[in-house]
Amino acid sequence: MNTGSHQDDEGLEAFRTRADRILLAALAAHVVASLCVALWNGSWVPALVLAVPAAIVPALIYRLAPGALVTRLAVAASFMVLTGVLIHQVQGELEAHFGVFVLLALLVLYCDWRPIVMAAAVIAVHHVGFAWMQSAGVAVFVLGMAVNVHSDEVLRGLRRPGERGYAVPRGGLFRWVSCPNYLGEMVEWSGFALAVWNLPALSFAAWSVANLLPRALAHHRWYRARFADYPSERRAVVPWVL
Repeated sequence: MNTGSHQDDEGLEAFRTRADRILLAALAAHVVASLCVALWNGSWVPALVLAVPAAIVPALIYRLAPGALVTRLAVAASFMVLTGVLIHQVQGELEAHFGVFVLLALLVLYCDWRPIVMAAAVIAVHHVGFAWMQSAGVAVFVLGMAVNVHSDEVLRGLRRPGERGYAVPRGGLFRWVSCPNYLGEMVEWSGFALAVWNLPALSFAAWSVANLLPRALAHHRWYRARFADYPSERRAVVPWVL
């Protein structure tokens, strides 16, 4: 009885090792598809930074432990990572989501429930995480816009028609920083980048900070040089910090 059970285990391990090779080939095909999409729409960053490593890692694990549970779990996780990358590359097209169910079905080849659970958990975390990022990004965007608009209103109200000269703005976030309008705009575009989560939005947010932060510091120095009684507790753009 023990000999038969041992032979069954060896046969299952050999079968799963062949399954590893088949599913690693499917991973490679998925990477090719991701690169083709990048060639079509220019989405090279997720293809090269995420898709390619996601296929290489389970291949390396397979070299070390063919037929092992760790390899099956790595392949399952990589399937969902590659699917998420492809969904991102095609900007959430509904048809790309069918890849989740196709790849989950392929994992049945392992004759093991654990890779299926791993894949389902990875794609669930992916969708919940990005849903949170989008909702949080919208909230951050609206908060930044509100700060920006209110601060601009305060600045516009410093001079009445016909008046000249400069005055110290007060009220709102001007209580803590010299340039809350710049702070609001930086928060605004950071929220936008968080919501849409793509390279152009991230680049725009970074450029906004690179442009507005030095201006805020220069404005702060100008205020302190211009007004002898300028509030000493005010910072340039980040309350209590900078």
